[in-house]
Amino acid sequence: MSEQNKQKQEKVKVAKFIAKHILENRFQIIGIGTGSTVDLVLDELKENRGSCNFVAATSSYESTKRCLDSGIRVVALNAIDENIPFGFDGADGVDEKLRLIKGKGAALFREKILANYLSEFWIAVDSTKLVEDLAQIAIPVEISPEAINYVSRQLASLPHFDSLSIRQATGKHGAIITELGNVIIDAKFTKIDDDLEAEIKKITGVIESGLFTKHASQVVSVVDGEILVKARG
Repeated sequence: MSEQNKQKQEKVKVAKFIAKHILENRFQIIGIGTGSTVDLVLDELKENRGSCNFVAATSSYESTKRCLDSGIRVVALNAIDENIPFGFDGADGVDEKLRLIKGKGAALFREKILANYLSEFWIAVDSTKLVEDLAQIAIPVEISPEAINYVSRQLASLPHFDSLSIRQATGKHGAIITELGNVIIDAKFTKIDDDLEAEIKKITGVIESGLFTKHASQVVSVVDGEILVKARG
């Protein structure tokens, strides 16, 4: 089996596990993130749309569209006055401490807002996303376009800084523009300290970073063909 097919099979297995959990628990409202594994969960829920008696708060326009296509009603986060009991999302990398890097799809600001609403936040990933050293992955940082130079200098002054680049778009000339009109800097560090998320957020011009150090309650993945669930200790 090719690595690509193995990865796809793992994502499907994780998606089925999470969809089953959602349907069995009969949540009234759930949070739904963004990404390829999230899309597979929505495909599973679409097959059981008659049982999807919940509304969803989403982290991107794309997820909103896919929810509506799956027959799932969507509610704006600003209309919610209490914690959401359960939600799920993918990640670009997860380490042993359940720290995450997210933002490959440039939806990291809304993803973090959603994560902060969730009482239970499950991360759905295939085994390639389980890493020993989170520093091997660049941290996406969403910033105001007017602050590119300033934020770049401030990031470079942080401990263990290695390099950065402004994320470029495909299909258009220039930088990626997020749904909120901002740009993304991908910043590499040789080591990721537990306080790095807070230190990045302190920089004027930073909207949010894709480093999630304390948000995930558990990670669902596949190891040796079997579902592996790791909860925060």
